[in-house]
Amino acid sequence: MGETRERSTPVRNRRLVGRGVIPAGEAIVFDTRPSLWMIVLRSVGPGLMVVAGFLVVSQLGVLLQPWVAPSGGMTWLSPKAALLAGLVVLAAVLLWQVLSYVARRYVMTESRAILVFGVLEQHVSEMPLSRVQNVSISKPLALRVLGLGHVGIASAGTDGFEVVWRYVRKPEALVGKVREWAGHQERGV
Repeated sequence: MGETRERSTPVRNRRLVGRGVIPAGEAIVFDTRPSLWMIVLRSVGPGLMVVAGFLVVSQLGVLLQPWVAPSGGMTWLSPKAALLAGLVVLAAVLLWQVLSYVARRYVMTESRAILVFGVLEQHVSEMPLSRVQNVSISKPLALRVLGLGHVGIASAGTDGFEVVWRYVRKPEALVGKVREWAGHQERGV
């Protein structure tokens, strides 16, 4: 309560972020990516579906083996074929999540919040800090356990959030920076 807070010093643009979405000379307050846990957490659902599919196909292959291939030759329903297909799909899911992670950036400059994402098609969403009305943190159980959260930023009169930074470390600190810099915009600092 009696703590004094130092004003964050913006870092000058050091790299091209989101193919030049930041105007020249605009200082970056922070530029980050989601936690690497994003790759794992977003791969769990598809991974479980692949495992379930493997179990179903391999059991179906065992049950239908006498009718499909009575000589015992390998068929597309064999457990080995199902395992190989499952591993290929798991590798594809993991690769997609890694690419999604690499393509995602969360940036806040001295005047705007920016989200850059998209593997096949890049999307850029930004919101001027002068319009920030609501800042929200969402922490599902798995994220709370890992110390992560989602940060949503909205302006007045919208049904949702214009910018959402997902799977971020220390979401409370990011919300604090957004509020601090939005306050600077409000005061004209």
